[in-house]
Amino acid sequence: IGSVTTQMSLDVEDDSVWSLEEQRKRENGYHYWHHKVSNDAPKPEPQLLAKEVTKVDKPVQYIESYSFLDDMEGECVKIYISLDKDLANVHIEDVKSEFTPTTMLILVEGERMIHRLWVNDLCHKIKPVSCRVKVTKGRKLLVRLAKAHGLVAGNASKSFDKWDTLRQAK
Repeated sequence: IGSVTTQMSLDVEDDSVWSLEEQRKRENGYHYWHHKVSNDAPKPEPQLLAKEVTKVDKPVQYIESYSFLDDMEGECVKIYISLDKDLANVHIEDVKSEFTPTTMLILVEGERMIHRLWVNDLCHKIKPVSCRVKVTKGRKLLVRLAKAHGLVAGNASKSFDKWDTLRQAK
């Protein structure tokens, strides 16, 4: 009679010999990748891709309380704004100002808010290049508006308009 010879070999590709954990690693490629990395490989270093400063917007509060003085014989109108509460620690670097002949914008950055005084219809014209803003020792913001002037007919002296109010009457 003939004999039947059975040859058995262990085939590594046969999934039945792998445990479930090893099969999962093998399917995901982790098993093979893990064994190829040597211990001498450099560890990855984090790299800064970009750096930017982001400023958080603060709410805006309108300045409604201020003192106003027309220096009738002088060449300026003075506006005083109290620096208290949120504005207690304000320095001149925290103040931004813009002037045109008929408008004025003052922005003061406080600790929690930006305070704004905007006048788009000044009572009379001003000289924007001569206007100034400063923080006084008495903790007030002083805005000096330089009056625009003209010559009165027959008189060589300069004349300035009287400012009864900061804004034009409507």
